Amino acid sequence: MGRRQPAMWLGIGETIPEGPSLRAQQEFINAVQGSVPECVSTLAAIAATAPGERNLSMVDELDEPTEDLLRAWAQGWGWATSHDGWLMRFARREVTRWRERPDEAGRFGVVVKVYREPRWPSISWNANDEREDAFRQRVEKYIAHVKTLQRETPGVNNNVTGFAALALEHVAESPLTTLSARFNTDTRSLSRQNKRLAGLAGLTLRRRGAGRIRGRKRTGK
Repeated sequence: MGRRQPAMWLGIGETIPEGPSLRAQQEFINAVQGSVPECVSTLAAIAATAPGERNLSMVDELDEPTEDLLRAWAQGWGWATSHDGWLMRFARREVTRWRERPDEAGRFGVVVKVYREPRWPSISWNANDEREDAFRQRVEKYIAHVKTLQRETPGVNNNVTGFAALALEHVAESPLTTLSARFNTDTRSLSRQNKRLAGLAGLTLRRRGAGRIRGRKRTGK
């Protein structure tokens, strides 16, 4: 997991928490759907298998045969590297939903909120406890920080191309050299962008310059 910056203290017990963004996670899921369809279709194939008997003591998991298939699938497509396991929870939810609604199989839904979005709190001042100049300095820091969040939070700038590149590198394991040519940029800039977006989406970016792993088992069959 990448190093997280501490939350910014705003005074009066208020902070803006740092961490993965729900919008970034949704942008990533959308990019996988559009740019790596084989990943989605192989998950749909798992959903089409007959479920086995569920271990009721494992409340967060599906039946054992499905879990075996999911673990192999997740290793092959990079879904085992998300912070706090949010991608696996999403995959389990989609498999369950697709089994209940086969006509929707292969179409990802909306990411369930796992992490808190940054709060946008009001900032207050008690003139008896804080000098005016100190308060004004705190306000300036708060304004600068909020502007930074607005610039860096995916969705604000509609960074669809960026998340497509991230999905292709992380999920499909396309080499940066191939992606830089496709997206008309240099490998260094693309590498930095993908690392930043992966952090925002709560992913530990996997990177292999040679592309896909040879002989990897994609579906878990």
